[in-house]
Amino acid sequence: MNHTIPYSEFYPAKSFVIDYLDGRNLTKFLPFHFSDFDAYQKIAKQLSHRSFPRKLISEALLEQNKLFDSGDLTLDNIESLKDSESFVVVGGQQTGLFGGPLYTLYKAITVIKLADSLSKKTGRIVLPIFWMASDDHDFAEVNHINLLSLSGQVEQISYSGEDNGKIPISARNLSTDIEDNFQLLKSHLPETEFRTSILDRLESAYQKNNYFADSFAIWLQHVLRDYGLIVINPSDKIFKQIAIPLFQKEIEEESPVSKAVIDQTEALVKLGYTPQLQLKGGLLNLFYHNPEREIIAISNGNLVFKDSQKQYSKSELVQILCEHPEQFSPNAALRPLFQDTLFPTLAIVLGPSELAYFAQLKKAYDCMDVIMPIAFPRTSVTLIEPKTEKILRKYHLTIQDIFQQRTRIINLVAEREIPKSMFSSIDDGEKVVAKIWQELVEIANQFDQNLKKPAEIAKGRSANQFDFLRKKLMQAARQKDETLKSQMQKLVNSVYPNNAPQERVFNLLPFYVRYGEQFIKILFEQIDIFNSNHQLINLKSN
Repeated sequence: MNHTIPYSEFYPAKSFVIDYLDGRNLTKFLPFHFSDFDAYQKIAKQLSHRSFPRKLISEALLEQNKLFDSGDLTLDNIESLKDSESFVVVGGQQTGLFGGPLYTLYKAITVIKLADSLSKKTGRIVLPIFWMASDDHDFAEVNHINLLSLSGQVEQISYSGEDNGKIPISARNLSTDIEDNFQLLKSHLPETEFRTSILDRLESAYQKNNYFADSFAIWLQHVLRDYGLIVINPSDKIFKQIAIPLFQKEIEEESPVSKAVIDQTEALVKLGYTPQLQLKGGLLNLFYHNPEREIIAISNGNLVFKDSQKQYSKSELVQILCEHPEQFSPNAALRPLFQDTLFPTLAIVLGPSELAYFAQLKKAYDCMDVIMPIAFPRTSVTLIEPKTEKILRKYHLTIQDIFQQRTRIINLVAEREIPKSMFSSIDDGEKVVAKIWQELVEIANQFDQNLKKPAEIAKGRSANQFDFLRKKLMQAARQKDETLKSQMQKLVNSVYPNNAPQERVFNLLPFYVRYGEQFIKILFEQIDIFNSNHQLINLKSN
């Protein structure tokens, strides 16, 4: 059984995420709780009364996933989507360089394991789908990775490429700059029996002229090839065509989604929660791409592209939508509804901040007549390697010590390394001297009241000398053992790098190269998707 840390240690006391994980009644925002298995049957029954263009979607997914070099199980799952009694679990993420942060992998694994579990428990076909956020344009969020170098330092590798402004990630090609990233990457990865084959597959995925998002998908499918994950690039024209009625309603009714989200947000705030989405009226939850992304504003019944200042009537914009649906994309508020217009979605796997913003969407689902899936929390993990475990044991530390006291961990360990008798002697001496000084202050005051203040100042200076001695003692301990300082810094870097959870900073490559395919198997075996606490997974050397 894995060791776990309460999720509450990462979030403030008044947090929607913590309250939802703890099972508080929040049905006003999320109608069903992820731990209620009867709820999945209820959602399945509702979805059974809806029709989805399964054949069209399956054909588009098949074409995409063959391009992504997906495994046979994935292709079989795509075929199963045609079954009118099949359902899906969806989780999405940005298409980060070389697979992005570790939590992207954990989300995909959560999706796969949840789909498998629901299939077994409900007796229905439930398929895992990974939704690439390929319509996003913020390249700075996805163009780099962080990893722990061989020297124990946090290193960043960034792909520069060409600055294409607000062009979606799906339309960005890789340049020769990617080759520089491979060279730098190799200098930070250990020499292992798995390294060459893994890097060969990585370079095959991230070839010059490949689309950035496609490279991400190819790499993800290499890592999870045996697990049947279906990857979707939603920028495809076919998917946007299916969503035309959804987008059209957003245009013609001047953003009913915004009105619904703003209303729901007010209810959330009244309960003391901090909203993740900050929507303002006067904007559609749609972007227009041609090729750069433009915000669409509502002005006196017309629609204005904010950058180019082009103006259209509603009917004119709907006509453009019908002719070129691929030039439109939803924002964060409309994206889940787009997803659930395409798929019969039983559950959506969400990270902590996503859970909070999903709670703002219930009324949006209602007003757009889309069935809201169950919000399932993504598994949260910290990986502990043997060298990390060794340092923890040597200095009698826990991962929680690192999380809670990382800024003073060196002092904490130094205090433990110094003989306790030395500190106790200082403490005893301080008490004795404090008593003597108090008596002197009282005697001085009785003799002459003007002497009380100088005596108290002298008393304070005397007390400061004990603090000074303690600090000098700890400094001496640190200077005596420089290895301690180095080990503590490496320890903090390995489990809470850049003052953030490991899963939000590090890429999978150093772990993948060090442990090979066994690394993925360990994750699947040890991750417990139904345990809502933060999980600690110990990795073992081969």
